[in-house]
Amino acid sequence: MGGLVVKRAYILGRLPGQQAGFSSIASRVQAMIFLATPHRGADNADLLSRILSLSPGFTGSKPFVADLHRNSYATQNINDEFPLICQDLQLFSFYETVPYLGRIIVEKDLATLGYDNERTAYLDADHRGVCKYATKRDPNYQTVRNSLAKVIDDFRFREKKQRIRIDHQQLRLLDSFLGTSDAAEDDFSRVDGVRLPGSCEWLMKKKTYLDWIKSGNNQLYWISAKPATGKTVLSGKAISHLKGLGKDCSFCFFDYDNKAKSNIGAFLLSMARQMAIMHTEILQAILELCRKDNHLKEKEYGTIWRVLYVDCILKQKLAQPQYWVVDALDECYLGPELVPMLAKVMTALPLRIFLTSRDSIHDHRQCVKEILNLLELLMSCMS
Repeated sequence: MGGLVVKRAYILGRLPGQQAGFSSIASRVQAMIFLATPHRGADNADLLSRILSLSPGFTGSKPFVADLHRNSYATQNINDEFPLICQDLQLFSFYETVPYLGRIIVEKDLATLGYDNERTAYLDADHRGVCKYATKRDPNYQTVRNSLAKVIDDFRFREKKQRIRIDHQQLRLLDSFLGTSDAAEDDFSRVDGVRLPGSCEWLMKKKTYLDWIKSGNNQLYWISAKPATGKTVLSGKAISHLKGLGKDCSFCFFDYDNKAKSNIGAFLLSMARQMAIMHTEILQAILELCRKDNHLKEKEYGTIWRVLYVDCILKQKLAQPQYWVVDALDECYLGPELVPMLAKVMTALPLRIFLTSRDSIHDHRQCVKEILNLLELLMSCMS
């Protein structure tokens, strides 16, 4: 019965002229998984009623069971409308194969939809056991679990395709406005290319690092070490790992010997470009700025921060966490002035920063402490 309710709610949210209250939920639905759902009713509706009466929380008569008879008006109404709006969904229907009280409660032909975008599979269970698994080795558990994993993999692939749909004209406008290119990716390829196979794997096993990735709070993960100890290569490994997990990862490698890679303005413009490529809403907001003033890249970093971040990027609502990898903060010219900006971004967006710096430079050790202090202060003001 729950599967029919879900389909009906989805219909209400998608069909024109229906209840608007469901639309925000329906727009976020990407897949539906049905476990022995009587899509076209059930021949054993009366027996199903008796089963429900044994379930915790159900009392009295079940008037809705009449709607579960094969091809009842209620199920036909849903099945007439649902195919019109579900073509973009991933659908999985599992059906029972073990009799309960001497019979199959929902037969295969009633538990499957027959749509082109539907995958079906049997479960070695009766109607009450299709969602109950003894252990993770249970074949039924593994069948359902693999289907969930397939859904997630498809989500990631679809999201990745969505991100690269920026056409060449938009990309040219973006790069012209920000004065940027794919130099950040070139830096990453260069750094990751010198890393020896198997090196830096210790980071992926470190509990504090794994907790940082999973944490629901905005957090800073700081690694400090002496010069020439492999911090940049480690940053490259962190980027590779985050990308491999499908995370939204932007990054910057500061280089004191390269003026173009050691100033705050270049950092802000590069991070904005990377986020715009990943998020359509940020891209459109930045291109709208371009129509108003196409000379932003020529301004000093304070103006770039105010126009591009405070008045634009930080006003966007991003549901998924963002990850910034910032290598060699100590090689950023006027690095201490970047600190309050990083803290502000961390409070406005769901952002986690992986940061490296030398531990021998007092000013930059103090920078990191200031980030933490500012975060604590800003969060206390917001609470």
